[in-house]
Amino acid sequence: MAMSLGAGGNLLLLFVSPFCLPQVFGNDHGWWSLPAFCLLLAMIHLFVANHFPESPKHLYIAENKREEALASVRFYHGENAEIEVIIDEYEREKRVMHNHAVTMKEIFRNHRLRWSLVIVMLAAMVPATSLINLKSQYLEPMLMNFGLDQSKAMLATMLMTAVTSPLCLMAPFLVEKFGRRPLFIFITLLSTLELGGSPDGSWFIPTVGIFGCFMGGASSMLGMLNMTSILVGELCPHAARAIITQIMQVIPMFWVLLLVICYPIVSAIYGVVFFIPMIALSLVLLVLLCKYLPETKGLPVDQIFRSLQPSDDSTVSLLTQDQESISSYGAIEDTSGGSTPALDQL
Repeated sequence: MAMSLGAGGNLLLLFVSPFCLPQVFGNDHGWWSLPAFCLLLAMIHLFVANHFPESPKHLYIAENKREEALASVRFYHGENAEIEVIIDEYEREKRVMHNHAVTMKEIFRNHRLRWSLVIVMLAAMVPATSLINLKSQYLEPMLMNFGLDQSKAMLATMLMTAVTSPLCLMAPFLVEKFGRRPLFIFITLLSTLELGGSPDGSWFIPTVGIFGCFMGGASSMLGMLNMTSILVGELCPHAARAIITQIMQVIPMFWVLLLVICYPIVSAIYGVVFFIPMIALSLVLLVLLCKYLPETKGLPVDQIFRSLQPSDDSTVSLLTQDQESISSYGAIEDTSGGSTPALDQL
């Protein structure tokens, strides 16, 4: 679903790009039409989304509303869906831990939650260390270093988007056919190649710069910005997703802000030196993802979560207990007659 939504967004960007030309709305008189159009789309999205039912998984796991969850499953999956299979998967994920939102302290106390956070953070740093954020602010000045005027730079941007846009249609099929791991690693490789061919014409020949732009465009169209949301949904139990999502958004955001602010100053003084730390960090991310990123295609969340950093022999996992050992939602009965929080048992 995330890949399909990303593909739709990329196609819409391709459709709107010609309207940004100076001859159309990209000028002093018509520029306001572009944000007005975006605002209109946002309002339509808000109105339509308000009529969709809540997530069936959230209704079932977090709010214990079985009937509402069943209705939501039928809405999103259709009447012919294997509803009992879906609900059984929700039930197994529900047993992983308690039903209240996980705190930061609980994440750092639990080794599997920590490992989920680490893998998600690695994926979140891939777009943060790529050129996608710098290009969103400075791509036209970079291309104008090649001698292009504003109109030709805009046309070059549109051409690169058009050439790579078929990949966004292929991405939803590729991620299901070949799996998350090979596609995400390939995206990270393309992002690293993009950094190696930065389009800063002051120190790279135009051919290499354009090559870098195409590699970056390909990585974006294949779903670089969707990697993290997919991994959060498949590596993290429902109760832990909110806090992990907040963490993986805040830390890369500060890194991106630092890059965007420092780029014009540092690159003007030191040139290529500005990109060396980014290339090094991107290579480190590529190696770490190759080593630690698990394949999650077709696996339920509880099984994926159990496979992360297996616990020591001295600890007991909730996932290995019989159903009869669960005395209450999110707790395991111990021999002393009390109960132990499920999260502490993982």
